[in-house]
Amino acid sequence: MTGTLPFARGLARLWQSVNLEVRTRKEIGKEAWNGFVRESDEAWLWHCFDMPELRAVWPDYLDASFGIEDRDHGCLLVAIVPCFVHGHHSLSSVGGPALANPLGRKHRGNVYERIREHLLALAREKRVHTIGLSLSPLAPAYTGGKCPLVNPLLFLGCENTLTQTLIADIRCGKDALWQRMEGRARTAVRKAEKAGVRVREAGMDESDTYYRLHCETYDRTGVPAHPEAFFRKMWEKFRCDGRCRVWFAEHGGCVVAAENFGIFKERAVYWTGAASRQGLEVSANSLIQWQALKWMVESGIQWYETGEAFPNIRKGKLRGLSDFKQSFGGTLFPFYKGIMRIPREDTRAVLLKGSFVSWLRATRDLLVHLTGTERGGGAERVLGRIHRGISFPRGRTPVSGGKR
Repeated sequence: MTGTLPFARGLARLWQSVNLEVRTRKEIGKEAWNGFVRESDEAWLWHCFDMPELRAVWPDYLDASFGIEDRDHGCLLVAIVPCFVHGHHSLSSVGGPALANPLGRKHRGNVYERIREHLLALAREKRVHTIGLSLSPLAPAYTGGKCPLVNPLLFLGCENTLTQTLIADIRCGKDALWQRMEGRARTAVRKAEKAGVRVREAGMDESDTYYRLHCETYDRTGVPAHPEAFFRKMWEKFRCDGRCRVWFAEHGGCVVAAENFGIFKERAVYWTGAASRQGLEVSANSLIQWQALKWMVESGIQWYETGEAFPNIRKGKLRGLSDFKQSFGGTLFPFYKGIMRIPREDTRAVLLKGSFVSWLRATRDLLVHLTGTERGGGAERVLGRIHRGISFPRGRTPVSGGKR
């Protein structure tokens, strides 16, 4: 181990005293997991039990989501953490840790430390170099006047990588919301209406139509398209029960733009969007935004997030995207993000150890084949002594894989 070992052992003794146990998402089960999501003010749409099924359609994504149970209080679920290991040795959590509401300061500290310990253990196991986390700006604990003054991920031991997102308070009603929209947004809406653009909700069997527009949009911008299964799963899991709503804009008898909105806990997010060149020319996306906003107000939605903003960018695609998002009346709010970096010495030691043990096993198998001896014979005993004579930062691993 590295120099943090005494600290980790001290934490381990602390955790044993409070008896916090890690369980996987599947071990916790859908009913208990989603029950926690509904009750926790720190959880939102990204924490739902079936969200990993959307992300798992990418071939290099491995679900590592887990929860923390307090065995001193009847195995009470006190936290959940949706997370994935994915390509290039990284681990990420969209939504981040969500803790139960009534936890006191000391109890929260213990839970945070247990989460951190498990994330670092995952990093060691998967040879991960970085762990990136972000909290949902639409979780009730982080929306409006309830925003913490400092990034909560600092208490998890993360570096502060906070950015900002645009959120509109839409409790004011449709008329006031229209007036709060920037002039360019109102002009774009009128332009689309004058051009004869018509907006309708997407049908349950129209994921293919959305995906066609998605591919056209991404091809135009030079970005790899999402897997088609992503949108099929979205329709199957989220569109069917109202956790997302999709609107199409039609012009000249064709669907020219589409936008998808995540809906949860009286809050909505601009999730994904797409448009053809024709759709861009007639400002179809702006009309979808306005029609969706009116539906949100009528449906009791209180907050609407148009997405991460980049006010420091002066030009280019990100600047244009930020301007579009801000034009619908949003205000900048904190987007809490953090990162943990795994020490390179630690990672290198793991890699070297794995390579050396693989070499020993390959050499053993070759010698057994050449000499015709049984495994466990002289060749293996010699190699075992070589292995035991070399120390590693994390202890020794037997060459044979058996008991020692």
